[in-house]
Amino acid sequence: MRVEQHDDHFGPETTDEEWIGEIGRRGWIAVTRDARIRYLPLALSVLKVMGDEHGPCHVTPAGRSVFYDLFPKAEADDLVMRSTLLMGLEHWLKQSGLTQTQAAKAPGITQARVSDIKRGKIGQFSLDMLVRLASRAGLKPKVKLAA
Repeated sequence: MRVEQHDDHFGPETTDEEWIGEIGRRGWIAVTRDARIRYLPLALSVLKVMGDEHGPCHVTPAGRSVFYDLFPKAEADDLVMRSTLLMGLEHWLKQSGLTQTQAAKAPGITQARVSDIKRGKIGQFSLDMLVRLASRAGLKPKVKLAA
């Protein structure tokens, strides 16, 4: 799976109708942190049109990771853990106020890897690598098991 970011394809002036329509035409899946999107009239109307033109549309319920809709459970569990660690590292980078080159020194990685973290390139990192990077950055990664 390849993850694309909105800003790599659409400018800030792009309307919701334009970008949502374009991702539908390309057969892409939109993932957003906006839990309210399913209640917005514009989003609902675009989803209805896209569903009519391109098959069924699905909105993942708030509080559930989209990974569980896209992958088998074991793979989704891995992706959820990796995304949590990646977002934690991204937050650490943002809060540190360091340049990418400066930030690379703490966990002992290259500036290019820091860029991958900032851009959310989840496919570039294994779970064990993200745990190590979080630990080296002074974060305290923990695992919680539930039945």
